[in-house]
Amino acid sequence: MPQLDFTTYSSQIFWFIICFSALLTIASKIILPRITQIIKNRQDLIDADVKRSQELQYTLDLLTSQTEEIRKKANGTYKLKIEEVNKEAAANRQKLFDKVKTDIENKTKESRAKLQNFVKEIDSKAQESTKDLIKQIRDKLIS
Repeated sequence: MPQLDFTTYSSQIFWFIICFSALLTIASKIILPRITQIIKNRQDLIDADVKRSQELQYTLDLLTSQTEEIRKKANGTYKLKIEEVNKEAAANRQKLFDKVKTDIENKTKESRAKLQNFVKEIDSKAQESTKDLIKQIRDKLIS
């Protein structure tokens, strides 16, 4: 076997050291800096994304709290306005009820007065008619 021949060991070791040194130099000067730069760029990108996401989360939390405050104020204002409208409606309803009641009472009084006048008129007419009828009967009987 030629690889086990002791006479070629020195040249094999020499070329191994030359190739290994060349590969080590190329790897340390070209490949590793590129890989290091790629890893650094990726880490910078990740850090920037994390920072941006934290800023966005803070903004989102701020907007959420502001929205809640606005919603609470709007609900309070809404409830107050509903109560105001209910009170106004109740007051208007009571005024209208009182007005209708007054109108009904006035119309009832007018109707009673008209009925009393009508009854008096009918009584007076009935008496006059009765007198006329008696007069006619008496005239008929007498004649």
